[in-house]
Amino acid sequence: MTTATEAAGATGRRLGEGHGLIVFASVLLLILGCLNLIYGIAAIAHSHVFVANAQYVFGNLRAWGRITLILGALQLLAAAGSWPVTRLPAGSRWRCSG
Repeated sequence: MTTATEAAGATGRRLGEGHGLIVFASVLLLILGCLNLIYGIAAIAHSHVFVANAQYVFGNLRAWGRITLILGALQLLAAAGSWPVTRLPAGSRWRCSG
């Protein structure tokens, strides 16, 4: 049977160290991804949320809406991909079932 320090390897770090930072980053990615999806859909639909008659260096409002929509989808995928990493260690108080 291996101990936590043996399982940590040569780095000497405990398993589960930095768990809170991963959860924090995942939640931020989830929130920003949802907001970027909303902003992208609003820009594609020419919503009145944005400034009228704005001059863009590259593209127009719909082009930036598509870019923002794709960026939001990538952020949501990154947030979803980091959730399996956020399993709590076996000895923690708020353990996931599974």
